[in-house]
Amino acid sequence: MRRFTLLTRPGCHLCEDFEAELMAEFEGRLEVESAHVDSDPAWLAAYDLSIPVLLAPDGSFVCAVRPDSAAVQAVLDRPAAA
Repeated sequence: MRRFTLLTRPGCHLCEDFEAELMAEFEGRLEVESAHVDSDPAWLAAYDLSIPVLLAPDGSFVCAVRPDSAAVQAVLDRPAAA
């Protein structure tokens, strides 16, 4: 199972909806770990006002604001890194 990172902020209802929608569609196929976007200067610089942002297991950008099913599926279809 692949672990994605969801960049959020406390109290972000859009972030909560994003995660719920993602988990409903991909149940049992991925894990989501929430991380505070302000906790990393690089994340803050890149994604400050774009949250929620979903990052692939390798840290690359997948999608923002709304889940992109095709983009998530493309990551799931890639061979897992060793």
